[in-house]
Amino acid sequence: MIIIKRDLGAVGVGVTSPRLMVGEDGHRYVVKLTRNKVGPKVLASEWLGFRLARRIGLCVPHGEMVCIPSVLVKRSKYLRKMRADEGVHFGSRYLTGCEYVGRRVMRLAVNKDEVVGTMLFDHLFYNDDRTLNRKNFLARWDGRGWRIYAIDHSHLFGSGRWTEGSLLRRGESETVNARRAFGWLLRHYPMRETLSLYVGRILSVTDDEVAEMIAEIPPAWLDTAERDVVMRFWQMRQRQVEEVAGRIADLAADIHRRTKRRVVK
Repeated sequence: MIIIKRDLGAVGVGVTSPRLMVGEDGHRYVVKLTRNKVGPKVLASEWLGFRLARRIGLCVPHGEMVCIPSVLVKRSKYLRKMRADEGVHFGSRYLTGCEYVGRRVMRLAVNKDEVVGTMLFDHLFYNDDRTLNRKNFLARWDGRGWRIYAIDHSHLFGSGRWTEGSLLRRGESETVNARRAFGWLLRHYPMRETLSLYVGRILSVTDDEVAEMIAEIPPAWLDTAERDVVMRFWQMRQRQVEEVAGRIADLAADIHRRTKRRVVK
């Protein structure tokens, strides 16, 4: 748990109104507050997205649960206006020296395999925000080449306002996005082989591991019944991962496919 020492102001234009804050460790964090326009389940999505993505080796920034002390809330006019709670929120390590991903950077990226894995991850857990919003991919030169990072898991499960019914209905679906996934992504990249790698990693994640990730979520973010639904959703989607990966690979191989948004069942 990182204690927040300073609030530097707003960052980005997202619906969750994230703040840029400095932690006691000296790092800057993009912090999403429990009191945001979508609701506290967004923070649970961010935490699970970070933990699962790191578990299977995807290109995501470091995430932390961060604590905003009461003295900082009292000192900040904006935090008071937001009626921000003292206590635990979600923070993602701020990446410096980044730019949005374009065709040139995608072509030169040194971690294309991780981007393919992220595509599978997003399809599996219904995060279409990176498919539609290219600002949720950042690139940074690391001395050896351009490395791409996937940011923002707030749309995991389709929406931060999911219900038991809506989430389980999504869990039963095996649809994939027929638009070229992530725009320019790797038309001639060996998609099927890389997808198989990440299918294996997802299948290697145990229910006990996911249960531990869910148990780490603060009660204010997710209640007991919602935790049970998330676990059921995970189990449903893990069973479907090979089917989803196969459909993505088929779409990637079809260079004549339509580019408008639709789904293939």
